Amino acid sequence: MFLPEGHIRVFLYDSPVDMRRSHDGLCAITRNPMKLEPVS
Repeated sequence: MFLPEGHIRVFLYDSPVDMRRSHDGLCAITRNPMKLEPVS
């Protein structure tokens, strides 16, 4: 089993999300309602 070193951050969102969205669409959920940057 491969485990990455360092800290792992997991973001949880409490509303249903359509996982068929594109990468940009999923990042927009992180940026707008959650007020976070997905690559930070």
